[in-house]
Amino acid sequence: DPKKASYFLLLGLCQMNLPALRRRAADNLQKAIDLENWNVEAITALGILFMTEKQPKRAEGFFRKALSINPDHGLARKKLSEISGDAAKKKTKFSLFGKSKK
Repeated sequence: DPKKASYFLLLGLCQMNLPALRRRAADNLQKAIDLENWNVEAITALGILFMTEKQPKRAEGFFRKALSINPDHGLARKKLSEISGDAAKKKTKFSLFGKSKK
């Protein structure tokens, strides 16, 4: 049924585990979001997909959107803190000139 967001969500979740199908997974998860823009599970899943694809800035936007809908969503909060933690580590690990601090 092309009008059921849950079908696109489940299809996208399955596809995101296969590297060759990740592009289709992003399309299907986006379709689920288009059908139900309040569905935090689809929004969070798309954020996780972008984290897997090494696109943390893009993922961060989806996690923030999920938290704006449901501030108590644990997985979105955890993933957002992972991104923030990685950014903080990168800032303190290297100096302005790119050499490692001791």
